[in-house]
Amino acid sequence: MPRLLLFILALLAACGAPAAPSAPVALYDGQSFKGWTLLGGERAFIIEGGGVLAYGDAPGALVTAASYADFELTCQIRSDAGSSAGIALRCEADPRSNTRAALVVLADMLAPMAGKDACGSIRGVAPAKSAAMQPTGAWNGLKLTLRGQQLEVEVNDIITANARVETAASGHIALLGEGEFFWVREMVLRQL
Repeated sequence: MPRLLLFILALLAACGAPAAPSAPVALYDGQSFKGWTLLGGERAFIIEGGGVLAYGDAPGALVTAASYADFELTCQIRSDAGSSAGIALRCEADPRSNTRAALVVLADMLAPMAGKDACGSIRGVAPAKSAAMQPTGAWNGLKLTLRGQQLEVEVNDIITANARVETAASGHIALLGEGEFFWVREMVLRQL
């Protein structure tokens, strides 16, 4: 009997316990683009008020230098009326030509709304179930949880989309600006 118990304990130790989630890490320091690569127009993104502004001059992408697999990303977002932007998850180093990334829509589109192009929808996969955006110009909370192929999107603590996405096992995170004003601040990532 003691041999069986030792065998079971050794087997459990060899399998290991699941990895604990990492400590939250700020992806943006509020002062520079350290840890990010800017693609597109030189003024597609600028630093303003401790956050990143997708500037109105030209479309572009701001891409993390590091790649991530399973994670929870939280941030604050704000937009001007009619603006459109997005966050690409598990994308290639240049997300503009990537077809395997999950794209979360961050849009004001002139009014809070639900539907396929509303803030909190997953483009081409799941429309936003509810209109969760605050009025134009207000800061909104965003939480993205990507585990395996399952992506859950929350806007202001309301789940707007939860769907299976077809992405690579890991990849970069990119802010995508469409040439309109859109702010992002307090980006924090916790690997799962």
